[in-house]
Amino acid sequence: MTVPTYKNNIDQFVIDLSHWYKTAGQNNYDEVVTISDHMLQAASIAYDEGLSNSNILSCLFHDIGHMIIDDEDDPSELIGNIYHETIAASFLSKIFINEVVEPVKNHVKAKRWLCTSDQRYYEQLSPASKQSFEEQGSYMSDEEMKDFMSSDHFHISIKVREIDDRAKIKNKETYPISFYKDQIKECLKH
Repeated sequence: MTVPTYKNNIDQFVIDLSHWYKTAGQNNYDEVVTISDHMLQAASIAYDEGLSNSNILSCLFHDIGHMIIDDEDDPSELIGNIYHETIAASFLSKIFINEVVEPVKNHVKAKRWLCTSDQRYYEQLSPASKQSFEEQGSYMSDEEMKDFMSSDHFHISIKVREIDDRAKIKNKETYPISFYKDQIKECLKH
């Protein structure tokens, strides 16, 4: 299935997203969960913790860039540098308000910031997360740290990242995408 697009029909978009998560989202995220399981767990955690609708959707879509890359015949045509967070933000920005997009765009920076500011955070990462950390730029410079900390979405990007870390439980029950229809509708660009 190709990447779903929103065409002014919320019901069809939710159906298409659900189907896409069940097909393209079945690649493994890590040793335990698929990409779609991981994002659905993150959204469930965000919902259960009472985060805002836009923040719940940031969790629901934070790794959607992996699915977009996996779904393309030639992913090199997507964006010059293939970073899943950039691809996700580009896709989501056509559909959703900035409050959904920015934490998705920044969740890798949040991981880098957390590793740089707290060695214990780095040490608790799985081997796969440590490897991706190196590939994603490794430790931040002082200037990168300051720039990121001064961004409007710094705190929620850190929260999305922390939820991301907790959303890796095998066979965990989650809410389906259809559960988030109202959040999706509220956060669409107008």
